[in-house]
Amino acid sequence: MTLKFYLPNFEDMVDPDYDFDGDQPSPKRKDRWAHDKFAHQFFPDEQIFDGMLISKASLSPAVEERIKRAGGVHAFTHLDSDIPVMGDCGAFTYILEEEPLYTVQQVLDYYLDLKLNYGVSLDHLAFVTIEMLEKAFEKSKIKERWWAGQTTEKIQRQRFNLTLQKAQEFWDLHARQKPGFTPIGIAQGGTPELYYEAVEKLIEIGYEYIALGGLVRSKDQDIIAILEKIQSLIQDNIQLHIFGVARLSLIPHFLRLGVTSTDSAAPLRRAFLGTGEDNYWTADSQKYAAIRVPQVKGRQGKRGVDSVQEVLKRNGRLSAESLEELEQQTLRTLRAYHQNAITLDETLRTVLAYDKLYGIERDYTAAYQRTLTDRPWQQCGCPICKEVGVEVIIFRGNNRNRRRGFHNVKIFYDQFQRVVQNPTEHEVQSGYQLQLEV
Repeated sequence: MTLKFYLPNFEDMVDPDYDFDGDQPSPKRKDRWAHDKFAHQFFPDEQIFDGMLISKASLSPAVEERIKRAGGVHAFTHLDSDIPVMGDCGAFTYILEEEPLYTVQQVLDYYLDLKLNYGVSLDHLAFVTIEMLEKAFEKSKIKERWWAGQTTEKIQRQRFNLTLQKAQEFWDLHARQKPGFTPIGIAQGGTPELYYEAVEKLIEIGYEYIALGGLVRSKDQDIIAILEKIQSLIQDNIQLHIFGVARLSLIPHFLRLGVTSTDSAAPLRRAFLGTGEDNYWTADSQKYAAIRVPQVKGRQGKRGVDSVQEVLKRNGRLSAESLEELEQQTLRTLRAYHQNAITLDETLRTVLAYDKLYGIERDYTAAYQRTLTDRPWQQCGCPICKEVGVEVIIFRGNNRNRRRGFHNVKIFYDQFQRVVQNPTEHEVQSGYQLQLEV
């Protein structure tokens, strides 16, 4: 059984007919759910993942209803029926709550109604600490100190036990109601010993598909230690999924230690999250900063980037109209550079001058120069880069940023497949590691 990569989906869609020159959606786009496309639809002749992961917490009730009316998630997302879809609860969304947001029956109904292939039992993340909760309380993310009088150790053990209790309840309901999906029992832990205890209990309950949760922030060596600890429990009839840690550096160990599937949202998310220099990925494991061109219309201030109101206030002689003209000039300059009609130096000056207006905290001079010099989007033959050209490297709005994420998913999946097919070569290649952190 080979190792499979699942792509988490959080309603990641773009307008396939978006007008980049005018920055306008297609006039045919009356209903985004009927018109927009998912990542896999941009690669009709290629596979970019082995399965899809959909968390209950990521979907609104209205979207759930749309999926049900469409006949299930495969029909709704236009996904080939041979590609499995796994569902989970999205425990990160309620990590600060005393109890999970859902009942076991609600979770089971969600998997059944959306016609998923696999459903993960209800869990509660066990690595929460009193310090984490106190910081969230200070930032008004929690209304009441529900943990008063408790300790970190007590809360973590309660969540460990609760996750196993919910796994038993999930198994019992599944056995009675016999829905058409395969149940997956999830383990929370914190130490190799606790994960061993949890996995042993899940197998005792009857699960033949086990998932390990709560490891997204863990280092490679810690994940390997857990897998080595539980290896004796993972017999040939047991499948094992590791949530959120699809890292190339871990694949040889996953293959050795019985892991059959994993997932990561990093290829999508790194396209437009943070202020790093890893927005655009390439087949030779290079990463590049996307060129930031903040939008004038309909733009709120974002982390590290001032709002339009702040820009205008700081630059008294600048009007909204003149700021918009500078924005469009920057876009025209990038397009001209793509066509070899303008020099790198002039392009870099224009981009950085527009950046400076917004008070962007980091100095992107070196990163942008590297991106513009190497022109990675012109070296890529994927459908996204071939269709939209330089627009894919511009950090600006959903239709560019998520397209770049779709490109990253394709690049990562190809790398993932190569390592799966030849893990020994990957282990000895110096410098060839792509850590994927959500």
